[in-house]
Amino acid sequence: AAGDEAEEEEEDEEEDEEEQDSEDFGVTKGKGGKGGKGAGKGFLHETHAGRELNLDLRRRNLGPKQLRTLLTRALSRSIRERLEALHGREAEYYYFDVDVSENDLGPEGAAVLVSFLRQMHGASRDNETPIVVRALRLFRNNMRDEGAKHVA
Repeated sequence: AAGDEAEEEEEDEEEDEEEQDSEDFGVTKGKGGKGGKGAGKGFLHETHAGRELNLDLRRRNLGPKQLRTLLTRALSRSIRERLEALHGREAEYYYFDVDVSENDLGPEGAAVLVSFLRQMHGASRDNETPIVVRALRLFRNNMRDEGAKHVA
C-alpha cells in the first residue's frame, strides 16, 4: 500500500510539473520577427499577423538535459492547440519554426530535439494533422558531425 501511494505521489508530481510547464509557454504575439525582446519569458510566439508559430529557445543556455525538460507532451499539446487555432482543424498539415540557436545542445541535444519533432510529425498516424518544421535554426550549438547526422 505504501509503495502504491509513493507511485501515485510521483505521478501527481510529474503531472503538476507538466501543467506548470504548459503555463510557462506564454504564447505572445509579435509584429513580424520572432516575438521581439519584449516577448517575456514565454517561448511560443505568434508572428506575421498571427498566422505563424515560432518555438523560440535561442540563447537560453540549454544543454541536452534542459532541452529534454522543456520538450514535454504538454508543450507538444500546446503547439498543436495553437496551430489548430491559427489554421483550423481542416488543414492538411501544420507548420511552425524552431529556433534553438546559440545554446550548447551538442550531439545529444540534437537527438533530443529530433525525437521531439518526429513525435509531433508522427501524430498523423493517430489521425491527427501532421506537424512539420518549416525553418529549423541550430547554429552555434557545438553539435559537430555527430549532431548533424541526427538532424539529417
